[in-house]
Amino acid sequence: MMGKITKEEKYLIEQYIKSFDKQIVKVDVEQDSIIYDKSLSMDKKIKMENCGDEEWTRAFIITKLVNELGYPVERIKLEKRFNLGRGAKEVYVDVRLSDANGDAFLFFEIKSPSQYEIEMETAIENQLIKVASQEIAEGHNVKYLVYSSINFTNNSVQDNSMLLDYSRNNSYELWKENREYTDTIPSNYGLAIKKPYVRGSDKDLELDYSESTINQLSVKLHDVLWGGGATSDNDIFSALTNLILAKIHDEDTTSDDEAYKFQSNTFIDSNEEFESLEDLYDRINGLYIDAVKERMSITNEADIPPVVQRGKFSLSKLKHTVQTLEKYAFRAENGVIANQDLLGKFFEGIIQSDYKQSKGQFFTPQNIVKFMFYAVKADEQAIELINNGTPSLPYFIDPSAGSGTFMVEFMRLLTHEISKTTKLKRNPQITQKRNQWFPSWAENTWAQQYVYGIELNHDLGTAVKVNMILHGDGSANVFSGTELGDGLSKFTKYLKLDADGNKRDNNELEKNILSDVYSKPVNEHFDIIMSNPPFSVKLDGDTQKEVASNFIFSNKSSENLFIERYYQLLKPNGRLAVVLPESIFDTAQNKYIRVFLFKYFKIKALVSLPQTTFAYTPTKTSILFAQKKTNDEIKNWNKNIIKACLEYNRLSLIVGNLYKVFFEEKDEKTLNIKELSGEQRSLAVAEFLQVGIGLQIDSSESWEILLEKYKSELLDTEGNRKQGLLIPDKDLEELTEGYKVNINWVLRYIANKTELQNNVFMAETEHIGFKVKKRKGKVILQKSKNELYLEDENGEILTVDTEKANILSLIREIEWDKI
Repeated sequence: MMGKITKEEKYLIEQYIKSFDKQIVKVDVEQDSIIYDKSLSMDKKIKMENCGDEEWTRAFIITKLVNELGYPVERIKLEKRFNLGRGAKEVYVDVRLSDANGDAFLFFEIKSPSQYEIEMETAIENQLIKVASQEIAEGHNVKYLVYSSINFTNNSVQDNSMLLDYSRNNSYELWKENREYTDTIPSNYGLAIKKPYVRGSDKDLELDYSESTINQLSVKLHDVLWGGGATSDNDIFSALTNLILAKIHDEDTTSDDEAYKFQSNTFIDSNEEFESLEDLYDRINGLYIDAVKERMSITNEADIPPVVQRGKFSLSKLKHTVQTLEKYAFRAENGVIANQDLLGKFFEGIIQSDYKQSKGQFFTPQNIVKFMFYAVKADEQAIELINNGTPSLPYFIDPSAGSGTFMVEFMRLLTHEISKTTKLKRNPQITQKRNQWFPSWAENTWAQQYVYGIELNHDLGTAVKVNMILHGDGSANVFSGTELGDGLSKFTKYLKLDADGNKRDNNELEKNILSDVYSKPVNEHFDIIMSNPPFSVKLDGDTQKEVASNFIFSNKSSENLFIERYYQLLKPNGRLAVVLPESIFDTAQNKYIRVFLFKYFKIKALVSLPQTTFAYTPTKTSILFAQKKTNDEIKNWNKNIIKACLEYNRLSLIVGNLYKVFFEEKDEKTLNIKELSGEQRSLAVAEFLQVGIGLQIDSSESWEILLEKYKSELLDTEGNRKQGLLIPDKDLEELTEGYKVNINWVLRYIANKTELQNNVFMAETEHIGFKVKKRKGKVILQKSKNELYLEDENGEILTVDTEKANILSLIREIEWDKI
């Protein structure tokens, strides 16, 4: 799986051919010519000049057959002709090697390196299996079908071949079911074997592969695994994710001179037996179970699902996946991910194209995640924490991690920013920490201490783990599944366990403390949260029971519960960037969570996104940027709330009684307002209205006129429920120090007295750098105008724009308090 053969690689082929005394092929790289010896028979003339890559490949294969493997030239035929039937087009086999009886021992279809993976399935079906049946019709037997090309490694050329025993694969249906092949062309009419991959041997895993290799791998897996439509996309996605995790674990635990377990084996004996699909499944499933125990803190095997759901994912597809991935190293010799950028993109592509998002799941596009990272100034905070005398990095968590996009991007962007910054102090302590956290051979090492994620869905949790591993961190703190992955659980339930069930150290998430400004347990160990919580997801009965003891508003919507969880997780002055439905900011049923945000957070900014941002939901969303208040700031809020509530109760009692006297003809003697003069009454009504509706009210007007003029603002009885400034809000006592008040009036009162949140940055845009397109059920993000941020020619985000022509340049001017 390569690009076109280069001139230098052709010289390697020429060098190989000329290394033998018996040269049955003459090649000239400069003339780009290939001339076969007359002793080679052929049914069709072969072009000898301006030869394509396939012809250079065949020249190598022919030379190997004769000079390395000992086959007689006279038994080799090139371009062997077959007629598939009356009127049918003639077809030709690239190379046919006969045995002493004239039967076909090796039946070749040869491809150029660039086309080998792309054309594999079609070629095996139409150019090998179908054509071989004509040999049988002509009275000849066929031993091996050979699908072959070449690879270039370490300045040498090797064949890259698959050999199918025709007696076991005489139809394409059998081949698809069994996937039985060997990979070594036998010498002197011997048995074809598949030499196992062994660590440290001459057949170890391949480390050097290109982006085109990865792209073709992805296509090959997709065509077979997602082809046919019998299995749901997410079942296939889950199986592939589990298999990748098993492979990574195998590479991590295989010692020198040991055969890897993640490969399809043949047993070398006189019957050429292959291991059964059951044996392959048992071995791979065992690998996966070991990986989950070691990496996912799930130690009870009863809680670990099988590597694939056998009723939904056939064992032949399991074998195909293993065979496709087995030869490529995911780990380099030093233990870090090989080809980190390529493998990371490979897995991200699978997530984006093949995972179907269900109710409440809306994966966040990278444009949005990057914008949130820089808008919350995570880069600057990291530099501040390193320079503050006791070097550290920001602890990050996404409590509803999905596929891990926020975790991966936070890790990647922070590593990138620290690698290029010139703002770090120069002293031995910082140098030591920088080398410890960001070593050149494993630059994301820091993430294993500072990056956390929680995901309820076990399959997605496994995907998060794999996603982080393939992006360069193999030790991320991922908590997933029903036992560990509920983002709303008690903190003491988030345990990090080794494979034997022993607790691991350095777990910030399981810690909890009591607060003197909040009535539930808090964690307060995280500096930054970036997230996109599930929207409007109904909690099951068990979860509802558990959240009752952990949350003030335990009976509310999922997104609002997560807002409360963000407060619990963040340190005082910790930073929050979260995607939320816009209904949180303007609907009556979400009034309580807005009050919660005002009480416990300093709201920094609100950026409204287009309705088309998320492909699988029409929900209009905004990004909220906020900073958790300190305990002193919350206590000061409480003082202001008490003062405002007392004033509301004083004025609403007067105005309410006057309302009853004027509109309901109640006797004022029974309502404690008899002693108030007309001027005092007018002043009370004017003051109450002025705060409540935010308009200047003329207190010189009589109280009766004021009540008549603003009757509907005070009490609106039309419709299904009473509303107005005289109606206290329900179920907000936890946020108003036990007082029953109209919260809009109280918040306006505080705003007038304390300049509450007058500096919130607000923006709205329809241009976020991409447009969502759907093609054949797949989501495509098409690049478009971007008002969120500017990029340089290398695609890096510009955090400074003197013209302030984008939202990021403006939002970066916001000051954040230090932790």
